[in-house]
Amino acid sequence: IEEKIKVIETLVVAQGGPVRLLDEVSKALPNEVWLTTLNRVGKRLEIGGIAFSNFSVATFMTNLGAASALISNVDLVVSEKTVVEQVPVERFNMTMDVKDSKG
Repeated sequence: IEEKIKVIETLVVAQGGPVRLLDEVSKALPNEVWLTTLNRVGKRLEIGGIAFSNFSVATFMTNLGAASALISNVDLVVSEKTVVEQVPVERFNMTMDVKDSKG
């Protein structure tokens, strides 16, 4: 029974990790930035999205790095001009390191 309790406790602790991570990303997101992809592989998080300007992308990166103890080493991989529904926007991809799921 003790082994089952330990397994349950471990699962409960790990369950909060993804929720906290999504909450931190959401809090860092400026109004003029929209996410199109979010992919976590191990301790790396890849985020893709669109924004009205490079300034908005930079603000998002700064917010991610400064506001969260879960996220570090935010790197811009790609930022390029494109058009979405006849509106000029910046498409971006970035990567960052994420602490383990125990948060």
